[in-house]
Amino acid sequence: MQNLKILSRKSPLARIQAKLVANEISKSLPKIKIEYIFKSSLGDLDQDTPLDKMPDIGVFTNDIREDLISNKADIAVHSWKDLPIDFEEGTEILGTLQRADMRDMVFFKKFNLDKKDLSILSSSPRRKKNLSAFLPKAMPLNLDQINFKEVRGNIHTRFKKFLDGEEDGLVVAKAAIDRFLQNKNGEFEKAVTGFSGLVMSDPGNDLADNSQYWLAECYYTMKNYKRAVIEFEKVFTFAGTDKDDDAQLKLGHCHRSMGNIAKAREEYQRLTDYFPGSEFYEKARESLKQLKVQ
Repeated sequence: MQNLKILSRKSPLARIQAKLVANEISKSLPKIKIEYIFKSSLGDLDQDTPLDKMPDIGVFTNDIREDLISNKADIAVHSWKDLPIDFEEGTEILGTLQRADMRDMVFFKKFNLDKKDLSILSSSPRRKKNLSAFLPKAMPLNLDQINFKEVRGNIHTRFKKFLDGEEDGLVVAKAAIDRFLQNKNGEFEKAVTGFSGLVMSDPGNDLADNSQYWLAECYYTMKNYKRAVIEFEKVFTFAGTDKDDDAQLKLGHCHRSMGNIAKAREEYQRLTDYFPGSEFYEKARESLKQLKVQ
């Protein structure tokens, strides 16, 4: 049996990406034994210096590249955005996963949306440049100015800094959120802990309802449908939430997945009755039609 050592950063998202690569390799080489090596890079260790102020390029890749060249691993997994533009001698790019959703997601605190000046956290100089011109035109608000502030750390750390701080918004890559929610390799427990911690520590926070919804989504994606039902139902306890129709649809999906067809019909019907203007209205109607055929 062949052994393959995969080297990657220690962050939760980097671990997920390494395991996604391993899954693809295993499809072609099912008998291969894969070993993971995770380590912290300079960019991981220095959580204070803004990325565009770092002394060197490749702050997330240089340490790992040195280990790769020293034969401590067979391959290394990186995000494309972290790789230096110039080709690195001694290494080559073997392949890439299918490109994930390239869009960014912007999270806002609802009670701050009537302000003329918004302060938004971002870890990426690229996002600051692109969104400075785009957001004021795209948002249905009468804004005078958007100020971007640096934030460092993994996804959970950035969300905590956002919720604990005075800033109005946070920008993250949609692909990062998707991979956390789609991952089936043990990292979900960290996401569950993160979202439940946000809800429990400050249930009155303006993002608590969204955190509750994504907590339920984690259980749903892990196929723990019984627990997902419990968590989706809690979304309705937040007055003024905009995730109620999302949760209502997922309640139908949960019961359908558990084989509770009568209950699934009831939940889908409730969405069509109480949320006729929802973007999920047609999905609920289509689900009802499919269940009638069964």
